[in-house]
Amino acid sequence: MKLFCYAAALVIGIGALTACSSTGGNQQTTAGAKSTVAGKVADGYLSNAVVFLDKNANYQLDANEPTTTTDQTGSFTLLIDPVDVGRYPIVVLAVKDQTVDLDTHQAVASTYVLSIHAVSVTATTNGSLTGMVSNFISPISTLIREVLEANPGMTFAEASAQVRNQLNIPANVRIHGDYIFGSYSGNNRSDYQRMHQVAQEMAGIMGEQSGLVMNDRTPQLGRYRQMLGQIGNNLPQIRENLNQGVGWGSSMSAIHDRIRNSVAGVPASARFRNISSLFNNMTSHDSFWNLSGGAMHPNNRHMRQSRSQQ
Repeated sequence: MKLFCYAAALVIGIGALTACSSTGGNQQTTAGAKSTVAGKVADGYLSNAVVFLDKNANYQLDANEPTTTTDQTGSFTLLIDPVDVGRYPIVVLAVKDQTVDLDTHQAVASTYVLSIHAVSVTATTNGSLTGMVSNFISPISTLIREVLEANPGMTFAEASAQVRNQLNIPANVRIHGDYIFGSYSGNNRSDYQRMHQVAQEMAGIMGEQSGLVMNDRTPQLGRYRQMLGQIGNNLPQIRENLNQGVGWGSSMSAIHDRIRNSVAGVPASARFRNISSLFNNMTSHDSFWNLSGGAMHPNNRHMRQSRSQQ
């Protein structure tokens, strides 16, 4: 895994701002006071990816939705109406032959979609973008969002805790933090490296399924949700295979085949549907994966234990 130097980016706070962004393409916003929403995009940091506020939750860029592109460090700044902060999700398009993955310094071979749930979107207040900035959009943030979409009664903290436990990540590691920056140094460096490896595998699956899931830059929503549900269902096995150095061995190949076959079985015209059953052991508020350190198995624990880990 390659690591890259991090460049801090100064951003402007709430105020009267023009329609020109300092971190990529032109902002499409209306006149008036705006809130600044700054963040980074990765599986590895993604340069020249399209970022937008998805105000109708259809996972595609529509007219009058604020948009920009990520800069050469994977950073972005969106200017949005203050009332919209935390109200709508942010969606990212990693675009074939345009978006560059800084893990490989190569353009991505297929278009895929990442996102972050609306409740986790925060405005910039301190005037700077740090390595552990909020609004870090990755395959992991995408999965947390889809857990919430499939389980409307679940809170953001509960969904985050369940993904954390499926990844076997300690409570003091930020499950929605910048795992690349976190992997540079510190006591939890290996945990952040593991998150990065899992995110790379998840992004690989998303790109691999692009022919089934994407219509140019528009996701086929039924298949997209099925794919994320299957990734969630197989997340512990993906993590364990990577942890054991199996990589693209027979078990990982079998996971890819299962996901591909499941997605292909959904009609291309299918709309979003309830896929809560695909988040195995993630549909109950008191059902989690244990943190034994070995192969993970379903293990019921009282919700207050999970809340104490936030």
